[in-house]
Amino acid sequence: MMDLKRLTNNGKVAVQMDPDFLTLDGDPIKGIEDHVKEDVDGEFDEERLRTEIERVMRTYDNSSRSDRNAMDAELAPVVHQAINLSRRTATYPGIWWYLTVVEFPEYVRYRWMEGNLSEKFIGIADEPTDRDTAHYDSELTSMGTIKDPYSIALNRLWWAAELTYDRGTEDYFATQKMFFPQRLANYILDSKFRRYPDAAQVFADVFTRVDTETIDTAADRFKRSLSLYQLETRSERALRDQLEAIKGEVASE
Repeated sequence: MMDLKRLTNNGKVAVQMDPDFLTLDGDPIKGIEDHVKEDVDGEFDEERLRTEIERVMRTYDNSSRSDRNAMDAELAPVVHQAINLSRRTATYPGIWWYLTVVEFPEYVRYRWMEGNLSEKFIGIADEPTDRDTAHYDSELTSMGTIKDPYSIALNRLWWAAELTYDRGTEDYFATQKMFFPQRLANYILDSKFRRYPDAAQVFADVFTRVDTETIDTAADRFKRSLSLYQLETRSERALRDQLEAIKGEVASE
């Protein structure tokens, strides 16, 4: 296991200011190591993670949507197991900037060849400015500095597994289901499920391999129903019954 590191805000700016890095065949950023800090409370299995990432890159065709979904489904449990840190620490963006920019940029480029690479490396961030950002370097900054923290490639996979891992049975069945289709994963990561893993697991199980239109309609109805009760008061059985009923209603229309 290796100690986790983080990329500072100055490092993030260096990424934003280097258009060559944010291309499919970009070179490493010169001097990026100067913006790396070793003050993170966490560790990761670098060898295992690198081995598994290289394996899925050899196995799956990144021009195929179904293969990209399969890559996510296979890697999310591995990322979750290989990166050992608390939920609180996982909210710090510099950790994920470091992992995507310094350790695994090839994976980001391979998986997201058709996407916004800047978003997948450092999240949806404001345009860099000329103001001095050195005062940020003395401490970890929160995910509040990023408009959509779950857009960062490896962060997205870690949280997907964290929210859907079944700690009772110690399995990732729901994690692997939530990427078929990607719209399902996006909804779960963007919703209140971030605070209620039991609900995330049930939603992933009920709506796996359902068309995106059905997911969108059902998700909207479920979201409106949340005004009537608190998610934390609902049992797994009650949630499943409700979601199955909503799914049936939408399908019959």
